[in-house]
Amino acid sequence: MTVDLQTRQQVGSAPGDLSLALTACLLLAVAATALGLPAVVRTPLALPGVLLAPGYAWLSLARWRTGQPARTPPALVLALVLSLALLPLVGVSVGAVGAPVSPVNVGIGLLVLTLPPTAWVLLVRPAHPGARVAVPPFPSWRQTARRLTPTVLSVGVFAAVVAWSASWQERPDSGPYAQLAYAGELADLTGPVDVRPEEPITLPLQLARSDGQPWSGLVTVAVDGRAQDAQTVRVAADDVVSLQATAPPEPGQHDATVNAVSDETGEELSLTLRLQVGEP
Repeated sequence: MTVDLQTRQQVGSAPGDLSLALTACLLLAVAATALGLPAVVRTPLALPGVLLAPGYAWLSLARWRTGQPARTPPALVLALVLSLALLPLVGVSVGAVGAPVSPVNVGIGLLVLTLPPTAWVLLVRPAHPGARVAVPPFPSWRQTARRLTPTVLSVGVFAAVVAWSASWQERPDSGPYAQLAYAGELADLTGPVDVRPEEPITLPLQLARSDGQPWSGLVTVAVDGRAQDAQTVRVAADDVVSLQATAPPEPGQHDATVNAVSDETGEELSLTLRLQVGEP
């Protein structure tokens, strides 16, 4: 049985050359962001890498299959649109597995989507650019399956890498949390507290947990870094703990810092009260 074949002329150099350069920009941009390099280094790499590399990689694979050039202005515009469309999808995928949606994680996701088509075009492109390629007018099911292989592989690799990345990322704590606040007259305080030198000070405090359970732990107060009072307490949300402190003898502004460390979770809460010590 004879099958008529059409021939198409490949124009210019292989599309994988530009795709490789854009992918390298994306890789370097992710590395520069992870290393905390300044924006003047990251931006020139991120602009072509993020805005063109993913879309151009897949577009170059499709254009290479059909024998059409990928370095035309309409093709580059389409690559930009495809890349912008992939950004939110990658961000949603990263967040869906519990990983922080950070620039580095999103960049890794874009790399996983960009590398398979880039490698495919580079590895299987013709040895002599500009040669005529015979393309069947109606691809068989085997050819269709072979063309879908890079897509299936990239999706699988993307899911695996994002899942691996999420496994070592610090997950946000969704458990109960505690709150430390001043009580009494200090609850509505909007500025420094006026006190006299070496005047005794009472600090009323309230500790509450989001699940309504009593809070237990060590509460301390220090003035200018010098500890003055400490109490081990177990209090409900409506209970008030009073710590005692003494104002410094030197006039001026001083800080009274309250720290509360939970016995159950080790979580540390802190409040700072500004003291304005007047002249004797």
